[in-house]
Amino acid sequence: MTSAFPDGFDVGMLPEYVSFDIFDTLIVRPFLRPTDLFRYMEAIGTAPEGFAEVRVKAEAEVRRRYRREVSLAEIYAAMPGEFQIPDREIEAEISVCRADPEALGAFRKVLESGRKAVIISDMYLPKDVIARILEGSGITGHSGLYVSVEMGATKFDGGLYPLVLGDLGIGADRIAHIGDTKRSDIDMAAANGISGIRYARLADRYFAEHPYAKGYVSRGDLDRSVVVGMDMFRWCGLLGGKRDDVFEMGFRFGGPMAVAYTEYIIGATKKDSRLLFVSRDGYNLMRVLPILDPERKDLHYINAQRILSYVFTDSHIPFGPLELPGKLFNRFVFQKTVSWAEYLLGFFAEDLGIDSIPEDPHELVALLNSRIDEIDALRRAGAEDYRKYVLSFFGPEDMHLVDCTTMKFTSQRLVERMAGRKVRGHYYVSLAGSDMDYDSFHIRDRAVFGWSRINVPEFFMSSPELPVSGWKDGEATFLKDPPQWETDRCAMYGGITEGECCYAQ
Repeated sequence: MTSAFPDGFDVGMLPEYVSFDIFDTLIVRPFLRPTDLFRYMEAIGTAPEGFAEVRVKAEAEVRRRYRREVSLAEIYAAMPGEFQIPDREIEAEISVCRADPEALGAFRKVLESGRKAVIISDMYLPKDVIARILEGSGITGHSGLYVSVEMGATKFDGGLYPLVLGDLGIGADRIAHIGDTKRSDIDMAAANGISGIRYARLADRYFAEHPYAKGYVSRGDLDRSVVVGMDMFRWCGLLGGKRDDVFEMGFRFGGPMAVAYTEYIIGATKKDSRLLFVSRDGYNLMRVLPILDPERKDLHYINAQRILSYVFTDSHIPFGPLELPGKLFNRFVFQKTVSWAEYLLGFFAEDLGIDSIPEDPHELVALLNSRIDEIDALRRAGAEDYRKYVLSFFGPEDMHLVDCTTMKFTSQRLVERMAGRKVRGHYYVSLAGSDMDYDSFHIRDRAVFGWSRINVPEFFMSSPELPVSGWKDGEATFLKDPPQWETDRCAMYGGITEGECCYAQ
């Protein structure tokens, strides 16, 4: 990670006093813009709808009117009665502020060297609130705190620096100032004879190493600001030290995705709703949800994979013999029929005593048809066993099925058919419409099968289980000889799941 000090930080070269800027130097927030705090308050329900817009306009108007640093009280005096929540703003500000690790390290080195540290800020918040933010972030032991709204002058106009020097009783040669803003912290300090040291703000350092993130947040919405803000915190060490690449991938990419979708599910269901998380795409969601909503208890993990619908119902593969059409004139039906035969023979290979499945399509379908009565009997018996399994999850009227992506709603149709009851489906993304009872976190107006819309979400929401290959005694059985990529994928999931759960926490 690049240093915030372009020329390094040598405490031995500093004078007796060192002053620090606060916001974007000593203190950082998990947002890209200070005004995101107001939108955040709306989002978490501590501020009424429309608060952010009114709050921003009020501050701008008050600053135009007085042309000086203004106080929080003056800002709120310009706002309608329904938006009078200054105490909530203060608590929200305190709750999100954290110390920048590198700036905190520099601050502590100054104190350890026997030098005196003072803190200067252009800010509308009262001095006692700033003091609470600093103390809560571990920034203590300073020799003075100077806030523009209390002093009647700002760093921006240069008037605050002489007041600080006068209060300390020192000349400009006995102090250096560290801050992130060129005008306020460097140019105006220099205009008062003070040596200014430029501190590169966290967002600038982060974007220098993650340029793709700039495009992601270019739309300016709060969600993207928070996603990148959290990633900045992770990058600089505020959310724990770096772990192995798999954990980091789960935390940084799977975490925001799983948390956003899970919060959507929480909002779309009641506290006492029964949630059925579909295997395999509901695995990590089922682990993230209790972290975000510990009161939720009625959570279940259900096998409702596509292969079970293929084998146990006639929704896809009809009962009875299959007819293999000519490949030349009907390639699509030819391939579909071959796939059906492979599904059925593979699923019941052990029951039928089949050691190997023919590769030749004609031999494959011929083998299927020669054992079709046995296969149909196995399908019907398996369907009854699977129906009992599905019914074991049913009880309350308020039932919900949680899945990742869908186009044909196969899992939901399967569960409803077996249970003889309706459930409401929830999907991260639906690629087609349906007459089913469902909603989607994302809805595509056309079927776009891009990797970012389907494969990536499914990867991060999936499980360490191998694909289902059969059904025995009320339980799914799994592929015994998986390809290496599937084995590798499963091996990653301890770290992926841990990373996503850590992000949720």
